Amino acid sequence: SRALRAPAIARARELVLAFGGKPNIHIALLDDTLSMQDAAKTPDGTVKSAFDVARNDILLKKIAKGLSASKTNDILLVIPLSKVNDPNFEPTAYDRLNDSENMKKLTQEVNEMQASMLHVDMLQGVKEAQKIMTKYPESRITLHILSDFRHEDWKHPQGEGLTKELVAMVKKNEEFKVRVIDCVLPARAANQGGFP
Repeated sequence: SRALRAPAIARARELVLAFGGKPNIHIALLDDTLSMQDAAKTPDGTVKSAFDVARNDILLKKIAKGLSASKTNDILLVIPLSKVNDPNFEPTAYDRLNDSENMKKLTQEVNEMQASMLHVDMLQGVKEAQKIMTKYPESRITLHILSDFRHEDWKHPQGEGLTKELVAMVKKNEEFKVRVIDCVLPARAANQGGFP
């Protein structure tokens, strides 16, 4: 049941209260669906998938590394998109990433993640992130969406609900930010357009 998620959320709330101040919650919605297995050769000759970029280059080397340099009370929760319909899934709350043991644990657990064979609607992941967000009404929350942003997922009319949901979330809470991060290879040019 969804009640199994309560221990990690409760622990994260305890950490927030223990460190005082307005907490910073970072939710990484990691697209690990089938399309993220698409790969391309990088300039150095290695082959990387969009999932490799999302997991290693963005989640670990940018988001987690940035939080590890922070002196604030940041908490990172990672939600693999393929897990949002699993009633037994509970995101782990990673705190104090400036502690090398905590960063090592996060790195190990993220490196063990693999892209799945599933297709899951991104809107389901956003709704799951919303459920977690309700547990932190006093927090600054950043939702990091790491995906390949396929046209099929974001075009209208299918993508309209997702777009409306994200806009409503931003309008509802001035302390909330959404960062959409395109993980496709080769990287799209800034003027190439596309979604979102």
